Amino acid sequence: MVYFLLLLFGHFVSDFLLQSDQMNARKKEKHTRIRALMEHVGIHIAVYTLLVASWLISQQSLSVQTGLSFAGIFLIVGVIHFGIDLAKLNLDKRLTSQIHKALVYLADQVLHIAAIAIVLTVFNFLPASLSSWAEGFYLLFFEGINLSDFEKLLAMGILLILNTYGASYLIAILLQNLAPPKSTTNTSIEERETEEKGSRSLSKITTHVTTHYPEQSMNLGRYIGILERLLIMVFVINQALTSITVLVAMKSITRFKQFEDRRFAEYYLVGTLLSIVAAVLIGYAAVRVL
Repeated sequence: MVYFLLLLFGHFVSDFLLQSDQMNARKKEKHTRIRALMEHVGIHIAVYTLLVASWLISQQSLSVQTGLSFAGIFLIVGVIHFGIDLAKLNLDKRLTSQIHKALVYLADQVLHIAAIAIVLTVFNFLPASLSSWAEGFYLLFFEGINLSDFEKLLAMGILLILNTYGASYLIAILLQNLAPPKSTTNTSIEERETEEKGSRSLSKITTHVTTHYPEQSMNLGRYIGILERLLIMVFVINQALTSITVLVAMKSITRFKQFEDRRFAEYYLVGTLLSIVAAVLIGYAAVRVL
């Protein structure tokens, strides 16, 4: 199990923490796609090597045979990763629905995890019995899985990355079409009564007030969401779910003025609910791990 968790941790570190926006943009461009994918896969293999080699050295288990076995594992996982990412990029171009894009994003991660598990099973670093896998999933979801302290540390690291950056990317995909404009204009009409030479008349004054939402503020919301999910995860682990309401109230106060824009209000509500659901689910997974 430790090797599976090491590679899984390395995968999420490389996919979410070490993949820059620039590299992600280059992967979407046809003329730079292959090179960017090779660089991305190279980062994965480098991180895998660093993590597994460090563990083997600490356990005094590093040998030529073991090193060659893991070199083969890293190479095969890297080639599969390249193929999955290339297929995902080609599929994304044909999709228009954000729901479908979100499902492809989830399927992409599931396939990467499955590839790591299958390759480790072929090299006899994981049990090949389906009953063992079924028992492991049952314990994880219903009773709690028995892990060593180091394995718990790796599992919690994986859940933290998923709860912050993994959930952030998924929510961004789902909310893309709901994103409010960078500015909104509110119009108000005021009637005034005037009196001139013994006659009265009504005049209307139209006021246009434009509120701008700079790009910096919108990006800041992403980091607020990350902190929000981290706190919710802590609340779930400590069985303090009522604290979530206080957190949401504090977050809402800072955006009170923007709620006058209906589109922003809908965007905020859906995003907050998605963020809470993701954090609660991952928090319960952390409870099973601990």
